[in-house]
Amino acid sequence: MKLLSNWCSAIIFIVLQVGGAGMAFARASASESIDDLLVNQTITVAGQEFHTAFAALWVDRPGMPGIALTIRERPSARRGSTIDVEHANRVIFSAPLPPARAQIRPLAAQAVQIVHEHAVAQQVRQLLRDDDLASDEF
Repeated sequence: MKLLSNWCSAIIFIVLQVGGAGMAFARASASESIDDLLVNQTITVAGQEFHTAFAALWVDRPGMPGIALTIRERPSARRGSTIDVEHANRVIFSAPLPPARAQIRPLAAQAVQIVHEHAVAQQVRQLLRDDDLASDEF
């Protein structure tokens, strides 16, 4: 039990990669929950590259604790792949993956910017929410 307690209190960074779907956990300790959770559900090489670029840019954003995101890729033989970034089962960002790999990193930067703005707006709404009144009473 003490070994488990010591292990949980250490700051961890784990990346699990299992056949195209993976999870990345960052900055967790025993006294607090997982700060960031980024679920990778991409299939193609371009999708994996988008996930890698998004994760690298997302970690550099300050002040976004407790955000769980899913990056999902929907490949199509006719139209190419579409990438979705979801938070709380809601699609926040959706775009087709470009065929040129050089265009994936700028797309990931755009996605990080949009998701970051959404997360900040959600935190502001949560701070301004009045728990005393129901949503239909004001």
